[in-house]
Amino acid sequence: RGRGGKEGRTFSAKLLISGEGSQVEKRGSTIFPGTGESKSWELPEKSGSFAFVEGGGFLMGFNSGLCFYDPETGDKKHICNFEDGLNTRPNDSKVDKDGNFVIGSYNNNHREDKKNIGGLWRLNAKDLTLEEILDYRFRCSNTIAFSKTGEEIYFCDTPTREIYKFKYSPTGKLEGKTLFWKMSEEDKGGPDGATCDDQGGLWEAHAGNWKVVRHRPEDGQVDYEVKLPFNNPTSCAIGGDTLYITTARHRLSEEERAQQPGAGQLWAVKLPEGIRGISEPKFKGHA
Repeated sequence: RGRGGKEGRTFSAKLLISGEGSQVEKRGSTIFPGTGESKSWELPEKSGSFAFVEGGGFLMGFNSGLCFYDPETGDKKHICNFEDGLNTRPNDSKVDKDGNFVIGSYNNNHREDKKNIGGLWRLNAKDLTLEEILDYRFRCSNTIAFSKTGEEIYFCDTPTREIYKFKYSPTGKLEGKTLFWKMSEEDKGGPDGATCDDQGGLWEAHAGNWKVVRHRPEDGQVDYEVKLPFNNPTSCAIGGDTLYITTARHRLSEEERAQQPGAGQLWAVKLPEGIRGISEPKFKGHA
């Protein structure tokens, strides 16, 4: 299962982490689209999120907390714990234009207890302090993406099937909550991982709904759909004029897996003419 991916222009590469079941596997992969080469390695523990770090290596949302991690040496430096005492784990994340890490959590038992216990946090690059930036709790963070200017952020608590847009400041809490888009009753599943393009459009994966869609920035309406032969796309990232889509297969039966042979793989789709990605910021904090 592809949990999430990000495109790093400096490396001309894509990093993704893979998962299985309700947890994330201890494996990371780097893919070089220009050559078709790839590299994989075992992670020291399960992870639900990551970011590129300025100067090299990654910031990882491990189950034990947020850590710096060097895949070449295996060196791991613990930064802080994450939601101690709660049955949650790190989930969706993005880096803001100032190099801070915004990360949301996931209630590991949300399908059964339906409790809003997870928070949205910012790891400040300057002093590595972790602060909560959303004034309410939720079940499953997803669709975190920054607008091209970095002054707005998108967010969805997936079970609500509603995407909200907020005003974003790198030094304060989120403000100006506005409903951006709501899934129709006919649609299945819910919004998962997302990214923005250079025209301001929001691309987001519809987990359980067989497609990835693009929303117009002015009104949230869907103007493009990428229909897929598998039901569970989990996230997306843009490299140049290509949309990369991660997918899952962990909840499929053997019969469904046979019917969806592409599930669990990474896919690439050419974007519409004139639409390209925006550079993924790197975390500016240092150990």
